[in-house]
Amino acid sequence: MLVLPVYDLLLLPGVTFYFKKDILDRMQVEKVEKGEEILFLIQKSEKRREDLTVDDFQNKGLVGTVENIDDDGNLSIRIHDRVEISDVELQNGEFMADAAICSECTDLPDNRFSEILHFRKQILIYNHSLSFSYNKL
Repeated sequence: MLVLPVYDLLLLPGVTFYFKKDILDRMQVEKVEKGEEILFLIQKSEKRREDLTVDDFQNKGLVGTVENIDDDGNLSIRIHDRVEISDVELQNGEFMADAAICSECTDLPDNRFSEILHFRKQILIYNHSLSFSYNKL
């Protein structure tokens, strides 16, 4: 499995991301094959690849699969799982890590999720009332 450190990139399960060949070159990716899994290590801060240490990564990451490689070497990668990251190592300039699928990973704490759902409901009610008022005109 290819391990790629990334920073300032929003990756989400169920979404396909496209990586141009020049970005892969900057990530020092030499060869990737269709069907290969890629583990994305999320950096805590922006650093050059050569300055990264094992402590520079979040404890959560994502795994995706290379769906397609076009004639120019650009990739489409489908993200399919959030993962817990452990045992990050750097060997000969290559990152290695263990990853376990994170069934309990959430983007928000439960209380914030409830607040957002409540806010969403209020917006829908408000929009519906505006639509109803407009239709009466």
